[in-house]
Amino acid sequence: MGVLRPRASATIAAIFLAALPAHGESFATEIRPLLEQHCMVCHGPQLQMAELRFDQFSDEAEALRYPAVWDDVLRVTREGKMPPAGSPKPDQEQLDALSAWVRANRHAMERHRSRTVRAVTARRLNREEYNNTVRDLLAVDLRPADSFPVDDSGYGFDNIGDVLSVSPLLMEKYVDAAERLAEEAVWSEPRTVRPTRFRIQAARDPGNSSGIGRVARFTVDGSIRVMFDFRATGFYELAFGAVDRRQRSEDNQRYLPDLDPPPRLMTLRMDGTRMATKAVEAAQYFDRNERVTHRIDAGSREIWVGFIDHKGSPMNPNALFSQRKLWVDYLEINGPFDAEPVPLPLSHRRIIACLPDGEEPWEPCARRIIRQLATRAFRRPATAQELARLEQLATLSMKSGESFEGMVQTVLQAVLVSPQFLFRIESQSSGESPRPLGDFELASRLSYFLWSTMPDQELFEVAASGNLVEPDELVRQVRRMLADERSETLVDNFGGQWLQLRNLAHSQPDGERFPEFNDALRNSMLQESRRFFAAILREDRSVLDFLDADFTFVNDVLARHYGIAGVDGPEFRRVPVSDGRRGSLLGQSAILTLSSYPTRTSPVQRGLWVMETILGQAPPPPPPDVPELEVREGEIHGTLREQLELHRADPGCMSCHLVMDALGFGLENYDAVGKWRTTEGGSAVDASGELPGGRSFESPADLRRMLRGTESRSFVRTLTKKLLTFALGRGVDRHDNPAIDAIVERSEAADHRLSSIIEAIVTSDLFRTTGPQSSTGRNAD
Repeated sequence: MGVLRPRASATIAAIFLAALPAHGESFATEIRPLLEQHCMVCHGPQLQMAELRFDQFSDEAEALRYPAVWDDVLRVTREGKMPPAGSPKPDQEQLDALSAWVRANRHAMERHRSRTVRAVTARRLNREEYNNTVRDLLAVDLRPADSFPVDDSGYGFDNIGDVLSVSPLLMEKYVDAAERLAEEAVWSEPRTVRPTRFRIQAARDPGNSSGIGRVARFTVDGSIRVMFDFRATGFYELAFGAVDRRQRSEDNQRYLPDLDPPPRLMTLRMDGTRMATKAVEAAQYFDRNERVTHRIDAGSREIWVGFIDHKGSPMNPNALFSQRKLWVDYLEINGPFDAEPVPLPLSHRRIIACLPDGEEPWEPCARRIIRQLATRAFRRPATAQELARLEQLATLSMKSGESFEGMVQTVLQAVLVSPQFLFRIESQSSGESPRPLGDFELASRLSYFLWSTMPDQELFEVAASGNLVEPDELVRQVRRMLADERSETLVDNFGGQWLQLRNLAHSQPDGERFPEFNDALRNSMLQESRRFFAAILREDRSVLDFLDADFTFVNDVLARHYGIAGVDGPEFRRVPVSDGRRGSLLGQSAILTLSSYPTRTSPVQRGLWVMETILGQAPPPPPPDVPELEVREGEIHGTLREQLELHRADPGCMSCHLVMDALGFGLENYDAVGKWRTTEGGSAVDASGELPGGRSFESPADLRRMLRGTESRSFVRTLTKKLLTFALGRGVDRHDNPAIDAIVERSEAADHRLSSIIEAIVTSDLFRTTGPQSSTGRNAD
């Protein structure tokens, strides 16, 4: 085929363009009628879901001003998510016309697209960040922020700058904490440890025990084992006692008749060395004790109290649990007495980098300490003005008669209440264009994202070298930090809030209906979800394993709850699952319990959890004139499915509940505490459901496979938005869609491994730049 001449090409182009409707005419005749018919019920004058009003797009010129809105419209219509289920759908011809109009006007829209990266509001350290930061700055084992007022949350997280305010009460707490921390970190004189009392008591059910101090479960061999930190060298009194559990039991008939065994040797060992031994018999030793005193060096020691045979070996546990009569009842440690002075702590040695020698001036040494302390506390080199103010305070302190160490305490208190320490402050761009973050600003963003604490020494040094802004160095640091044990904070602080695991502490299932639920089971549920998230992070697995996986983590408590055999002891271990009941988030009791009512399951709440947490679809609140489904404490008349079918027959409920209820019913094989069931109230459980597009499932396993197969992109996009929100400390919106799309596409090439998403976030312009503070109006771009 020959090359068209320019004149012929122009003629053909003119004919083709003439065949197309004018842009403005196309909007008026095709796009606006589509919006009126299918969109304005939820995005119009009466209701503005997603803060969007299509009725204000009076003509094409107005519509073209909001390119990000049309990005969203194209995405959700292509994915079949809008209009919502139960609403009339546009036909394919209408959808094609919408897509063609957006493509034809893309160039005109781009002129209006905002390219300004928004600045992040100066973020106060939240409680967890404060505790972690003072720990790493000062090397002190205190958690002063535990007594601070609870942090507000925004967009699902408690590290959002816009909601982290400072109240007068919090300011008082800051001052008190600074004083305590300064006294703990810097010692003005040698100290001794005051005698204290530690006690650990054995109990059959630690969750329901009224024992003094720590409580430990009765072990199979009747012993107690504990790690104890002896804070100072000195004399300690060690007391321990035995108990005849038959006399403690309220159910004596469960125990076999007295077998009258010979006396046993009860012993206390420290780091394997025998410290005391006593021959005991059940009849004469009930609730008596043995006390010994030893001089013990400072340090952490393992203490074991139990029974040994005549050769000194621990006795084999009796195979018949009910035949054992003697058990270690408690261990108590009192002391130290006549303790030696405690060596200066690491915190003191780290801060007091020098001391004035004799008659030499104290100022040079003080300036060195102040510069080092302020630079680390402010997470960047302190300015000359900041240093001058602190040096002036040091001078006033020394003139008032303080010792050198007392002066450092005073300066440290001032540093700890400084806004430069309490807030993460990034200077905003001076113009309309975004500016790259500096190395130290970037180091703080990275460390608080992955570790919820200040940069460590290596990250600080890389920032000082000026190399951190390089993408390759950023990726290297991300990989190093994810491999560090401190990344466990990402599991707790991001994962705990994204998955709403913190709400499990407030779940109170009905004790009569679910007697197996106690604190031990609650903690085991939480640990399963934590360890599952940690495995995906540590093993760098695809995040799609959150949706469907072939493993989980259990201990003996959770294994019994799940009906998994062969698991003994409190230690968690990884177990394969292949029966379709467990594996993935949707098979974990923590998720299933926190999304249930105290007396029964809630398909609505479970479906809502899946929509918001997994699919990123937040339905609007129900219309004010639609009654809520009644939560009955007694027996439900008709099945729950029938009740909900009546509820969503109301047109005001159907669009959201059609999807929400189907997802929730897919989890009905789990009761309100996540235990597997096949019947409810004498009827077989129906866990089937159907989603828009004809996608159906028959069981929880089918639902998990379907979500992984057909909703993987929606889930990865949702997780990316959540991670971005947590990383940036602000909510994301349609302005950020191009960056979010790029992150999702980049992770797709790496099988959506969690590390690939995190690396793509950290190297994105959203993370590496800042801009002027912006305000958004309706439909703002």
